[in-house]
Amino acid sequence: MLIGYCVLLFLSNLFSINAQTACNLLNLPRECQCQRTRHTSLFFINETYVRCRQLTEITTNHSWSNILYDRLIFETFQDNLTLHQSVFANIFVRTLRFNVQNLILNDYSFQNAYIGQLMISYNDIRGRINFQNNYQIFSGSIITNLYFKFIDFQTIISEIIFSNTRIHTLTIQSSKFYGFTNKKLETIPNTLSKLKYDSFLEYDYSLSTNFKKISYEPEHSYPLYLTRYTIISSINTINLTENYFPNNLDYNHLEEIELSFNQINTLDAHVFRYLKEFHGRLILLHNEIYHIDPYAFVDLYLVKNLSLAKNFI
Repeated sequence: MLIGYCVLLFLSNLFSINAQTACNLLNLPRECQCQRTRHTSLFFINETYVRCRQLTEITTNHSWSNILYDRLIFETFQDNLTLHQSVFANIFVRTLRFNVQNLILNDYSFQNAYIGQLMISYNDIRGRINFQNNYQIFSGSIITNLYFKFIDFQTIISEIIFSNTRIHTLTIQSSKFYGFTNKKLETIPNTLSKLKYDSFLEYDYSLSTNFKKISYEPEHSYPLYLTRYTIISSINTINLTENYFPNNLDYNHLEEIELSFNQINTLDAHVFRYLKEFHGRLILLHNEIYHIDPYAFVDLYLVKNLSLAKNFI
């Protein structure tokens, strides 16, 4: 009986030490609070919950990638929040959320990150996001859900920001979204790391460190891999343009493109010129389309399903 009690006391102390160590390993700034969400040992998946308020910059002075997270939340109101270079490199987190007025991202901020759900928003009103150098931000990362909610983009996005990245679902909801450009692709160095994995983090499951390698094809250099691509209530231009379809996106593996609840009026000739290998679902519900050029869909050789319901045609 006494031996059993001693064993239980030892295990209790061990778990307590582990719970403290998980937060202490981070050397958090004073604006952050850290706690364990469940009573589990560090030998298992970490259930650490960190919430930071009113930070204006996140630097590598703090070891953000030392542990696995259940939730990591940053809230900065009425001010800018700047992510320094490589600050979240190699991080493992189920839910990462930025609730900020103006988010500024620098090169490699999320390099080789493993994220279940990444949400960038601002109190259900319009926030802003700036890609500081329009260069690599997510290179080598795997993200299950990336959601820009009520976030306005200051400029057109360089495709290199999402190059060498695998995202299951990318959702953009913005009043100012200008699409993508490949104008900086020729400046990409030849030493970029190759995409290494073909498994996604499951948002509802433990983060796994076991990933399978995939083949890398030089002719598809620095690609963006998506399964679902959604732009909702974000396209305010009359004509849908090719800018909303990244040239470096691997359309052969894309299952669905949804452009619903926008303000698209016209589909011009060859607007889907980059979608020649796309064989999934193209959804254009609840727009204001009244004119379709005879050559608008000529590049959709393989599309399985096209939905134009709730338009003016």
